[in-house]
Amino acid sequence: MSQNKGLVNSTRLQWSEIHNSDIYNITLGCIVSITSRKFTVCRLSDDWEELLKLIHDLHINEMSNRDISDYLNSNNYKPRRTENFSTKLVWSLIEKYKIRL
Repeated sequence: MSQNKGLVNSTRLQWSEIHNSDIYNITLGCIVSITSRKFTVCRLSDDWEELLKLIHDLHINEMSNRDISDYLNSNNYKPRRTENFSTKLVWSLIEKYKIRL
């Protein structure tokens, strides 16, 4: 017990494995795994990506969301989940595409 004088409230049982071994340098570590959608960009189909680029280009050329939706509907572009493009859908697609870029 004289070797453990510097340790406060230590017992021989707590330190016996390390004390009796020839290990002088011990490294402890852990593995951290992080999963988040913010680290990846989901792959879009080529035709949908081209449509988003077209919508974004029309927006950059200062067309209103109403004009863009009218243009898309008159040229037989179809959204994924609804019958026609609405101004709200166009706005949403533009905002999400900006984040994606």
